[in-house]
Amino acid sequence: MLSLWFIVAFTLILVYPARQVFDLVWVLTPLWALAAIELAHDIRVDSSSRLVAAGEAAAVFLLLAIVWMNLLGAKIAIVSTESSLLRAGLLVGLLALGR
Repeated sequence: MLSLWFIVAFTLILVYPARQVFDLVWVLTPLWALAAIELAHDIRVDSSSRLVAAGEAAAVFLLLAIVWMNLLGAKIAIVSTESSLLRAGLLVGLLALGR
């Protein structure tokens, strides 16, 4: 099903005349899912460590979402030295937490 999704999305993006780079998300999503399935087959672990890994993945995803919103906010914010330093410190801190 994921392979079919990939083929259909890729074909539609190639045919659609008003395509944009952002449209490739619809192609990348099934590829990421297929890669995750293959990694799950290769790495056999018990269910308790899968729960921990899923929690960590969710936390990193949320941190990256906050980083993205902070970057978008920096684009429209009033530029001042304090604000810029605070945003830069927040970005560094969030990326350090995600690592």
